[in-house]
Amino acid sequence: ALIVVAGGYYFLFPSGIQQTTYGIATVATSTLVTSVSGTGQVSGQNQIDIFPQASGQVVAVDVAVGQRVSAGQTIAVLDQRSASLTLTQAQASVQSAQASYDKLLAGTTPQSLAVAKLSVTSSQNALTHAYQNLLIQLQSSYTQADGLVRNQLDPLFSNGESSNPTLTFQTSDTQAGIDATWGRVTVGADLNAWQTLLGTLSATSSPDQLSAAVVESQTYLSAMRALSNHLMDALASAITMPGFTASIIANDKSTVDSARSTVNQIISQIASSYQSVQNAQLALQQAEASLAVQVAPPQSQDIESAQAQLTSAKAQLQAAQNAYGNTIITAPFAGQIAALNIQVGDQAQSGTAVATLVSQKKIAEISLNEVDVVNVQVGQKATLTFDAVSGLSIAGTVAEVDTVGTATQGVVNYTVKIAFDTQDPRVKSGMSVTANIVTSVVQNVLVVPNGAIKTQGNQSYVQVLSAGAITPVSSSSALYLSSSAPRQQVVVVGSANDTETEITSGLSAGDIVVTQTITSSATAASTQSRTSSGLSGGAAAGGVFRALGR
Repeated sequence: ALIVVAGGYYFLFPSGIQQTTYGIATVATSTLVTSVSGTGQVSGQNQIDIFPQASGQVVAVDVAVGQRVSAGQTIAVLDQRSASLTLTQAQASVQSAQASYDKLLAGTTPQSLAVAKLSVTSSQNALTHAYQNLLIQLQSSYTQADGLVRNQLDPLFSNGESSNPTLTFQTSDTQAGIDATWGRVTVGADLNAWQTLLGTLSATSSPDQLSAAVVESQTYLSAMRALSNHLMDALASAITMPGFTASIIANDKSTVDSARSTVNQIISQIASSYQSVQNAQLALQQAEASLAVQVAPPQSQDIESAQAQLTSAKAQLQAAQNAYGNTIITAPFAGQIAALNIQVGDQAQSGTAVATLVSQKKIAEISLNEVDVVNVQVGQKATLTFDAVSGLSIAGTVAEVDTVGTATQGVVNYTVKIAFDTQDPRVKSGMSVTANIVTSVVQNVLVVPNGAIKTQGNQSYVQVLSAGAITPVSSSSALYLSSSAPRQQVVVVGSANDTETEITSGLSAGDIVVTQTITSSATAASTQSRTSSGLSGGAAAGGVFRALGR
């Protein structure tokens, strides 16, 4: 530690403070240009072979041998039916993805919101109606059950409503008789309890009260069904006697069985009414959930998903446009057709030259490795520089890309021919040339420095700092301190060049990302000088300063 003595005061500072500083960058909208470079020589020949970028049947040949052509003029056309269909589908996919993305950002339309609110109101009314129907059903069920007991079952009892009823007939099944008489006592108590319960219910009763009433009502009805079963058992063993003949027994059985069927029907009707209430409750919950979704702003993950789908659709459209364009074989620069190797009906192959073009333009032949050459296509623009002519930069156009590479010491290279867009007499055949070929230009995209991109498994992510939490280390420093730790943000990356990477999802313009993290041990120091004539028992006036290390 470091002890600082100043003006009679002692200050103790730790000597191993950990300090983290950050290099940062602001996410911005930009044009991302990707390119590849290679070296070679200026060719001594001024002719190139023209290779189609796709394979297919030749449907048109628009030039003849000896004809002069301009840059971009059509030489031949391949069958476009499949490419045209794919292009149309890709265009429709972009339109659909764009519409979905725009709709998500715009939120719910007033019409959709009105429909959602109407659905909630309708569901509430349906639930109220279902509750009313259930209450009516319970009241009706009690009335029907009470009449059933008194009119269809009580004729088989003496004093049926008393606490000690007896059967009006004799049965050899003693237990069935006992069960029937006790069953009538139970049903009598249940009817009284049921009537009391229904007296507590109204249209304003809570759902829980109505649910409990349904359960109780079904319990009471089950007791009535059990009473019917006991009576049927007792009648099955009934003893015939004068005034209680077999035909009377059969008629009583039919009456009891009819009562039992009616009880089952009542149970089923209550269950159906209660199921209607439950269905109405579910419909209301769904309507309220739908309204909540309509009212709520779009979720960030939904926006990111829609944005990713739109980006994917645009990429597929670009691929479809490229495929369609590849069916049209054009002259890379102005010149004269020296040879024509195809006619209508032939099958053109991407690795076979269809024509030879002679021009007055100089041509640079450069070598690219197998990794870089896959991104190079005929027609792409290039910038040419020359070791022998300092400061000279000439624009060029890719005119030919070898389809077969040459392996040297295990490395496969391909020759790419670039036609000069302008001529300069200082450039001679055989001169060394460096070409920088632009392979992609993506406009109006979010970009971050490559150093900000990190990977974890199959995911890419960046570290994001809060704008209000950072302060520069000093006025001249490019590093920043942060009062809070950076948060990890998963991103979807697109194209990239040597310095920047496109972000298609996960960030917004203005976000601050970490490009560098530096953690260091620094010795904190503080000095204080005081001039005072009133100091005593300590340092002399004038602010004596001592540092004691240990």
